[in-house]
Amino acid sequence: YFQRINIAANNTNYVEQARMIKEADFAYKQAVAFCPYSPEAVFKYVSLLTSLSNRDPSRLDDAIAITEVCLQMDQANLSVRDLLEHLRRLKASGMGTPAPAATQPPAQPPAPAPKPPPAQIKADANGNVSTPFGDLPIQTLQALVGGIEQLHAQYRTNTTNTQIAISLATAFFQTGNTNSGLAVLDRILLQPNLDTSILGALATAYGNLGYAQRLERTLGRLVENNPTSPESHYDLAAIRAAIAASLKGQNQDQASQQRLELAIRALTNAIHLSDQRQTTNPAALNLRERAKADQRFAPMHEDPRYKAAINR
Repeated sequence: YFQRINIAANNTNYVEQARMIKEADFAYKQAVAFCPYSPEAVFKYVSLLTSLSNRDPSRLDDAIAITEVCLQMDQANLSVRDLLEHLRRLKASGMGTPAPAATQPPAQPPAPAPKPPPAQIKADANGNVSTPFGDLPIQTLQALVGGIEQLHAQYRTNTTNTQIAISLATAFFQTGNTNSGLAVLDRILLQPNLDTSILGALATAYGNLGYAQRLERTLGRLVENNPTSPESHYDLAAIRAAIAASLKGQNQDQASQQRLELAIRALTNAIHLSDQRQTTNPAALNLRERAKADQRFAPMHEDPRYKAAINR
């Protein structure tokens, strides 16, 4: 629908343009209602709303409200935070003020800026390329990027195939289409009964991309899959401690304290399971000792519950 808005304007068919605006607005509204934390849905809907705001100032307010909800659900997402700040600057600058009445047809919403061609894929000395999922051989990555249309077609017909989905997400990230890559990963995470290898791949990607709350949800699923794994609980504790520190820096003390309590609980479980493992496998990693030196847990050092977990 969004593409057809511009096609209709180019053909000076303003009746059709108005109809397509209405349809695109409705479709994006449904997408955001279904998945309000999806960067792809939010960014595209905001693009439409801001293009309409000069004639209807309330559309810029709608864009700000939608982005605020998305950020509340994914507070570690720097892209969404930057978008919200940008929208607020537009509001402060006077954008969204109604245009003077005119007799000419409505202005065409600006078309999305064309994406630059993807940069040439460059490998390191070992022939590997860094991706959110880890290093991949350059030949593998070139094949994924070259076959992105075929991958997308396969994915549309079988969205539950996690291997196709991860291959498509990898190609999206390599070509700079981060929002689409994230949307694919988020859809994978919604699937029930994911095995440990898929959850591990998602955790690696979210961690490398810097999406802390998505990483937390993924690690929570890993704990559900492996409740007796000390490392699963430990990793979950570490990301929760990091989120707690981030929230405190944003003056969200109550939310920070809640995350800190969850982090201490996960760390306590990790140390308990690690101690049990040490009795039968002394050579295994001692998470109690590791935690003492792990600076990610520094914010909880003075908490009595942390001290009780760490000290024998």
